[in-house]
Amino acid sequence: MNKRQVTLLWIIALALGGGVAYKKFGQTQATAATTARAVGQTLLESFPANDVAAIDIQGIGNTTNLVKKDGKWVVTQRDDYPANVTTVNEFIRTLEDLKVTQGIQAGPSFAPRFGLDESATTAEKRGVTATFKNAAGAELVKVSIDRRVAAENPASPFGGSPNGRFIRNHNDSTGIYRVSESFGSLSEDPKRWLADNFIQIEKIKTITVTQPDKADLAWKLTRETEDGAFTLEGAAAGETLDTTATDPFKTLFSYARFEDVIPAAKAAERIQPTGKRIATIETIEGFTYTLTFTPLKPSATPPPAPNPAKPQPPATDN
Repeated sequence: MNKRQVTLLWIIALALGGGVAYKKFGQTQATAATTARAVGQTLLESFPANDVAAIDIQGIGNTTNLVKKDGKWVVTQRDDYPANVTTVNEFIRTLEDLKVTQGIQAGPSFAPRFGLDESATTAEKRGVTATFKNAAGAELVKVSIDRRVAAENPASPFGGSPNGRFIRNHNDSTGIYRVSESFGSLSEDPKRWLADNFIQIEKIKTITVTQPDKADLAWKLTRETEDGAFTLEGAAAGETLDTTATDPFKTLFSYARFEDVIPAAKAAERIQPTGKRIATIETIEGFTYTLTFTPLKPSATPPPAPNPAKPQPPATDN
């Protein structure tokens, strides 16, 4: 082997060594610049689920404050009406066990790209922020979750398959994470957190309803047995009761649910001052229930009636 060949081999060896060193250096740099939580790890390293005594949920135009009082969860915006404990506990447990499916190196300034912009004015860009606190009011955990579910999620601007939701842990500035959980029940609307189970009235025997704003009887249905059909008290000769209309009254309140609770301070704004009716329900087992029904005010202003003095455009056939 001559001197020229030896020199060429040394040059090749140095080039290969430099390439290996550069690759290892690049891998070291990439490893050092990763997210705090890796794929498969829980998003929150130590979530004190047992210490959570309040949850503040914020979005666009609505806020829900869930507070544990005397061991029971209530909704502050609904005069401390009981919250759906199953939904609340499920949310806490889900966050406690939440696993990372993708970690994306992105600091807090990148949050708007993932629909997590707390200053945004649209729900899609704002997302939902949940703050968990202890009994003393100290913040335990704060997370922001985007609104896009698996089927609607576009591909991440940083790559990855579209599934689950993006989530930001405000105590972690190293990245935004993707999780497989859809958080289907998460909402900043207070009524979505209410315990909506209503009174259950079974084996109804009689139903009496008054006339609007009067104690005078409007109508009364009666039956003697649980399997019997209702009859209308005071029915005139020849009148026949429509059983398809009255049979549903047999199980009227067996599976009743309500949509919302009106806080006392806002009741006057929502309830009509007239039209109140009183319903008295007696059961075969001897229980009596008295319910007051009051109509709500219209939620929208009807369009004005046409002015007969003003010429109207002629109707056209399409």
